[in-house]
Amino acid sequence: MSEIKYDLDKFAEFYLALSEIVNDLTEIGKSSEALSQNNFYVNGAAKKTVGHFDKEPGKLTDLITHYARACRLIVATLEAVKADEEAFKSAIAKLQGGGAS
Repeated sequence: MSEIKYDLDKFAEFYLALSEIVNDLTEIGKSSEALSQNNFYVNGAAKKTVGHFDKEPGKLTDLITHYARACRLIVATLEAVKADEEAFKSAIAKLQGGGAS
């Protein structure tokens, strides 16, 4: 029988890294939106460049959605692992005649 090994600390590190990316992207979105509404850019020489900002919120929203989903999947995975471990411990205890632990 093969053994499944996992490191809960790595799951936590990965989750924190993804959460930081979500936060950073959210801040970038806020800054981009504020910049796109700034009169200096909208009415000035950068008007042509600022015209591209209308496409950015959708792309940022997509990235945020995907990274946030990855965070939720990590949490769901950890919850499933915990439930499986508890069920496994309970089954062993029953087999050993000790009832649920």
